[in-house]
Amino acid sequence: MNYPNIYSLFVDRVRTYRGSTHPRDAFYFLQDEKCQGISWDRFDQEAHDFATALLSLGLKKGGSVAILMGNVPEWPISDIGTIAAGGVGVGLYPTSSAEQCHYIINHSDAEIVLVDALAQLEKILSIRRALPKVKAIVVLDDSAASKSDQVISYQELICLGRETRKRLAGLLGERAETAGAEDIAIMVYTSGTTGPPKGACLSHRYIINSVESMRQTIPIFDTDISFSYLPYCHVAERISGLYNRLYAGASDVTGDFLARQSAGRERRG
Repeated sequence: MNYPNIYSLFVDRVRTYRGSTHPRDAFYFLQDEKCQGISWDRFDQEAHDFATALLSLGLKKGGSVAILMGNVPEWPISDIGTIAAGGVGVGLYPTSSAEQCHYIINHSDAEIVLVDALAQLEKILSIRRALPKVKAIVVLDDSAASKSDQVISYQELICLGRETRKRLAGLLGERAETAGAEDIAIMVYTSGTTGPPKGACLSHRYIINSVESMRQTIPIFDTDISFSYLPYCHVAERISGLYNRLYAGASDVTGDFLARQSAGRERRG
């Protein structure tokens, strides 16, 4: 295993590809029918801001953060940020019912819930009273944040992290750099189609060993661009997609990019 934990892998890749040394951005997505990129620099800064914001909100070491979003760049940014803060990333399927979300959030002891749009926010707000351990709900869509005083926007969270980076730098460094190989990095749940969702706790060692083993058989390179077509919460996309691409330094075109692009073609057709 070439890295002791996922954060050390992330730092090494950012150091290698930030600035103008990499031919492509870390992520691509569609906005206003134009392809937009998120650089390795932004990936680095935003993931650390997210991590610091979690510490500001009181995330405990080993505390869980539930991510209920489609395949947008903020998904892996939040995932890496959670790991950097010493937390555990828990993905929820965007198609999950309110009942399934309730079960997974409570079962994983999630302290923060992150959603992308109003529909997902309303789903979580409908069960808010039954989520006693949740400290904050964060929504990516700024306009949806005003729907409830229990919610903060993703940009507000990032600003909070940016403002407290200096004060919490020591704690962030301690949490991020001392994660052990056997520590839990993420929890992956089944879709729950045949009963209550089943959760699997995956360690840093498991993830890095899986990626390194995979690369011996089907390597990808930093000149490659891959499409993220499965939900990020799916174990195949999480490991063979997100972390495998990170290891390779390859760019990712999110699934939402493809869906919106197809929809745009149909409208124009």
